[in-house]
Amino acid sequence: MKSPCVTTTHIGLATLLLMAGCSKGDGAEAGGLSGSSGIGSAGDAESDGGTDAGDSIGDSGDGPLLDVSGAEGDDGSMSEEGCRGVDFLFVIDNSGSMEDEQSNLLASFPGFVQSMQNALEDSAQSFRIMVVDTDGIGAACIPICDMFGDTGYCNGISCAGDVCDVRVGGGNNVNRTTDMNCGLPDGKRYADSEEVNIAEAFNCIGRVGTSGSAIELVADSLLTAVSEDYVGAGGCNAGFLRDDAVLVVVLITDEDDAGDDPYFTSPGDPSSWYNELAAIKNFEPAAIVTLGLLGDTDEEGVCEPYDEGTGDGAMQATRLRQFVENFGTKGLLGSVCAPSYNAFFDQAVELIDTTCDEFVPEG
Repeated sequence: MKSPCVTTTHIGLATLLLMAGCSKGDGAEAGGLSGSSGIGSAGDAESDGGTDAGDSIGDSGDGPLLDVSGAEGDDGSMSEEGCRGVDFLFVIDNSGSMEDEQSNLLASFPGFVQSMQNALEDSAQSFRIMVVDTDGIGAACIPICDMFGDTGYCNGISCAGDVCDVRVGGGNNVNRTTDMNCGLPDGKRYADSEEVNIAEAFNCIGRVGTSGSAIELVADSLLTAVSEDYVGAGGCNAGFLRDDAVLVVVLITDEDDAGDDPYFTSPGDPSSWYNELAAIKNFEPAAIVTLGLLGDTDEEGVCEPYDEGTGDGAMQATRLRQFVENFGTKGLLGSVCAPSYNAFFDQAVELIDTTCDEFVPEG
């Protein structure tokens, strides 16, 4: 793990991770990520329970199902197959070594959206996009703000502001390279294709910057973002998840979620992470697609070992790769060090399209 400059103290069950002003890439912002932070209207075209982890959510066994055929429910009624929307959750590492990777993601995204719209033009045309970062210091802000109230500060953010800005898993609604608000409608923390041009919206909310903590809590950010406390009424990400939509999770990081100190690692392990995420969609095999652009320093990988001095390369993401692999055929892995993510997203479109065909919405 890249050395974080932190001290830890305990208040009850909470761990306060007090940054000492020397997080990885302190103060640095991703070069080449400046530009338009506004979002256009939806009409503006953009070119571009429990189970064992071994019982993979991706192992449906029967192969793709036909579009718009009927499936008989318990009450004898027929429900139409095929998803009616796709909810995308991007979990983006915002630490100091992620400048190139974030640039690749932003460059690849418009083409990804266009391909998705083309592939799903006869089924799902409703897309939601939410972005969360991996800044581990956010979890510590809650007890700090509880202690000091509106006069307190945590990681440079005033406790008098929106608490969702300082919590791990809160959807991003600001261009972190310019501090400009992305103007998402109705104060939402996700972009809805029925309200805005999502490619343009992602060009704003996807700019999470590179001044985040060196403690990348990827799994914690992901699972918190889609927890009932967050997506339910009154939560930071209220309304993001839909019962009739496939959930697509995209992880982008050059580290593994596996610190030497348990306080610097997401709670649980790849199996428990899988179970917790799958349970959100009732362990439905065609309800979740998990994509990982991760470090691969093995013999067949693209990444060079991480260099502390330059920030180049990546760490082998053993635990995060296992998490994605637990989804079987609904998991897709790519290298975060690839010079372009276009080929990866082309594969992702095919997988999402097939998954959407197989999905049977609740009710």
